[in-house]
Amino acid sequence: MHVSMQQARPLLGPTLSSLSSGHPPALRVCAVGGGPDDKKTLTREEEPEQYWQTASEKKGENPLKDPLAIIGIVSIFLPFIILAIAIATGVVDVNAGRG
Repeated sequence: MHVSMQQARPLLGPTLSSLSSGHPPALRVCAVGGGPDDKKTLTREEEPEQYWQTASEKKGENPLKDPLAIIGIVSIFLPFIILAIAIATGVVDVNAGRG
């Protein structure tokens, strides 16, 4: 089946003469998928467990010895502790919205 340029023109998009701005049409490149290749991607299931461990996990250390873990836990619970102290001392009135 042979398609002439006049028949294919609507499929190709606007021509240079049909553009009102005078700029040439942009080139669109679409890449879909890839061909079969011999490379295997690295997955957790295919690698031994030792490659996915941190140095402290290999040593068997407690994860809470890490200062960043302690900072994270404190930053989560500290606002609630401050709020509980403020409610207990009367700084925050929990009955303020009730008539």
